[in-house]
Amino acid sequence: MSLEQTRPQFKPGFTWRSALGIIGSALIFIPVSMYASLLLGAGLGGPAVFATTVLMVELSKLFRQPLTRQETLILYYGAGVGGVTWGTTFVSLILYRTYFIHSPFAFAYKINGVPLAKLVPVWMAPPYSSPAYNVRSFFQPAFAPAIAYYAAMSAFGFIAEISIDMMIARAFVEVENYPFPYANVDVSFVTFMSERPKSYTKPFLMAMSIGAAFGLLVYLIPSLTGFYLIPLPYVDFTWALQSVLPGAVLTLPTPLGAYVAGFIFPFDAALVMLIAAVGIDVLQSLFVTTWPNVFPKWSSSYFRGMGFIAINTRSFATLWFAPQIGFMIGAAIMISFKARKGIVSVFKALGRLGRKSTSILGFPSMLTLLLLYLLGTLSSVALFNYLIPQIPVWLPLVMSVGFSFFVAVVISATQGTVGFAPPGIPGWSWMAAVYLTPYEGYPGFLSPPSIVGGAAGGFSQMTRSALITETKPIDLVKMSILTAILGTTVGLISINYFWSVAPIPSAVYPATIFAYPVSAQTDSLIVTRGLTFTPQIILGSAIIVMAIIAVGEALHKWTGMLWSTFGFLFGLYAGFPTAFSLFFGSAVGFYAMPRLVGGRESWNSYKAPVVAGEAFGEGLALFFATVLAMLTKSAWLWPW
Repeated sequence: MSLEQTRPQFKPGFTWRSALGIIGSALIFIPVSMYASLLLGAGLGGPAVFATTVLMVELSKLFRQPLTRQETLILYYGAGVGGVTWGTTFVSLILYRTYFIHSPFAFAYKINGVPLAKLVPVWMAPPYSSPAYNVRSFFQPAFAPAIAYYAAMSAFGFIAEISIDMMIARAFVEVENYPFPYANVDVSFVTFMSERPKSYTKPFLMAMSIGAAFGLLVYLIPSLTGFYLIPLPYVDFTWALQSVLPGAVLTLPTPLGAYVAGFIFPFDAALVMLIAAVGIDVLQSLFVTTWPNVFPKWSSSYFRGMGFIAINTRSFATLWFAPQIGFMIGAAIMISFKARKGIVSVFKALGRLGRKSTSILGFPSMLTLLLLYLLGTLSSVALFNYLIPQIPVWLPLVMSVGFSFFVAVVISATQGTVGFAPPGIPGWSWMAAVYLTPYEGYPGFLSPPSIVGGAAGGFSQMTRSALITETKPIDLVKMSILTAILGTTVGLISINYFWSVAPIPSAVYPATIFAYPVSAQTDSLIVTRGLTFTPQIILGSAIIVMAIIAVGEALHKWTGMLWSTFGFLFGLYAGFPTAFSLFFGSAVGFYAMPRLVGGRESWNSYKAPVVAGEAFGEGLALFFATVLAMLTKSAWLWPW
C-alpha cells in the first residue's frame, strides 16, 4: 500500500541539541578515527555513532531534558561523521598523489615514453619538483589548485547526491513502500536509548555485554599488554589450501560483529552467497592449475606461499578487473528487471512534475530536485571537460547524468529488499568506460566527473526509519548538510596535522605502508592499459551472470530449489571471509537462536536489538582501545 494514503504527524529531530551532539562527534571522533585508520586500516564509524548517542542521551537525562526519539534518530545517523578516515575526505586524494608522484611506480610506468610522475597535472597535486612537499602542509599556495578542484567536485557531487537521494526516497519509500529491513536495527537502538522499553532492554543489554566482553579481550587488553589473543582483523589459513587449491584463499574474520550481522541476513541468501564465493575461489585456483592460458598474467604471477592480501591484490589486477565489470553490468540488468516497479514509479513521479507535490516527506518538488540533480552533474561535467577535453564530452555526460541515476535505482532496490546495497556498483565503471576509448593520459582515468547515487539506498533506509519513528524526513537533509561540512573541514585539519607529524606513508602510520603502494601499482596498471581488459571478457562475464540468475530464478519458481539472486551477486564480490561470517551468523540465527528464545516469532522480535547491542558493546571497547593506543604512543613532558 502506498504511503501517500497516510499522513503521520512528524516531529522535529534536527534541533540544537542533536546538532550539538553531531558537532561534538566530529570534533572528538574524527581525529581519533583518522588516527585509527592510519594505524590499523579501519576507522571508528560504529564506536563514534554509539558512544556519541549514548553520551548525549545520558547527558540530556542528567539535565532532566531527555532527548526525544526523533532527536535520538538524527543524532544516531549524524554521529557517523565521527567515522571519517584518512581515505574518505577529498584531501586524502591529494595526499595520495603526493606519494604517487614520488613513488617508484610513477617512474617505472610510462605513457609514450613519459613517466607518470610528469603527467600528474597541478590541479591534482603540485609538480614533482615543488618545494611544498618539504613543508608537509596543505595550507600553502602550491596546493591551492588541487584543493580548489577537489572542493568544487565535492560540492557538485553533494548537490547531485542529496537531490537524487530525495527523488529515490520518494519513489521507493513513499510510493513503493520497500521494507529496508536494516531500518529496524536502527530503530531498535534508537528506541532503546530514548525509551528503554522492556521488550528491547533485556536482549540489547545481554548482547551489549557479550560484545563488550569480546572487545575487552580482543581490543582493550592488547592495547595494555601488546599481546593479541586473536589476530586482527582476520586469521589467514590460505597456506593450508596451497597443495589442494593453489590460488584460493581461506581467511576467517575475527571481529564478533562480522558474524552477528548475519542474524538479519536471510539464510537462503547467505547460503547462496557462500556457494558463489567458494565458486570464485575455485575458479581462481583452476586458472592457475587447469586453465593457465586463459589468464596467463594471473597464473604466471602466482607462487606458493602467497597469503590472503597478496593473492587478493594480484588476482584483482591480473584476473578479476574485467570480469567484475561484466558481473556488474549483468547484475545491474537483472536487478533492474526485478526492480522494474520502482523504476516505473520514479518515472511516473517525474511525469507529474507540473502538478502540485503530494509528498508526505516534506522534500522539495520533483522538478526542484531534478533541476538540482542536473545542476550538480552538469557542473561537474563542464569542469571535467574544461580540464580534460581529450575525452569526448558525451562520455562524462552519460556517466554522470545517466549512469548515476541508474546506480541510485539499482542500489535502492537491492537495499530495500535484503538490507544490503549490491557490491560492485559503481565500482570501476568510470575506469572501464575510459579504458574502451583511445584516450592516453593520467588524469582522465583517475579524476572522473561526479558519479553519484551510491548513497541513495542508505538515505532511503534512513527515510524509512524516520517514518517509523515519526521524525521529519527533511531533517535528514539538514543533518546531511551539517555532516558534509563538518567532515570536510575537520577532516582537512586532522589529516593535515597527522601529515605534519610524520610522512605518509611511514612506519608511524603502518596501514599506509601497504595501502599506498597497492593503490599506486593498480593506478599505474590502469592508466598504462596494463590490465587484462577486453570487451569480450566483459560481455562474456555479463552473459554468464545473467544466465545463472535466469536459471536460478526459473528453478526456484518451478521446482522450489533454494535460490537468492541477491545472495549470488553478493558472493561474486564479497569474498570468502565476508561470505563465511555472514553465512555462519545467518545459520546460527536461523536454526539455533529460535530454540533458545522460545520460537521463531520471538527471535524475529529480538534479533534487531541483539545486533544493535553487540555492535554497541564491541564498538565501545574498540573506541577505548584506540584512545589508549594513542595515549601510549604520545610523548609526555614530565615536570622534571
